[in-house]
Amino acid sequence: EERGADVSALKLLLEDARAAIDAASVKLDTAAASLRTAPDTDNPADAIGNARLLMEEVKTALRDAHAALVEVAVEIKKGQLSADSEDEL
Repeated sequence: EERGADVSALKLLLEDARAAIDAASVKLDTAAASLRTAPDTDNPADAIGNARLLMEEVKTALRDAHAALVEVAVEIKKGQLSADSEDEL
């Protein structure tokens, strides 16, 4: 940005990545709370099963967050490569 590059698309990608990380964090907190309260429920086996399903959602959310961060990194590298090739001209 300091060099006059248009980073608006990168900022949007980064916002998407941050949102995905936040979503994963919320899902993790929910799953952890479910696991903590499972022994005190009427049916702990069902509560643990539910927590296990929530952990699957956490894994999916983390994969989404990782993919979003990879996309940001790829776009940054593309920008560096095109800037490097322009410098050589």
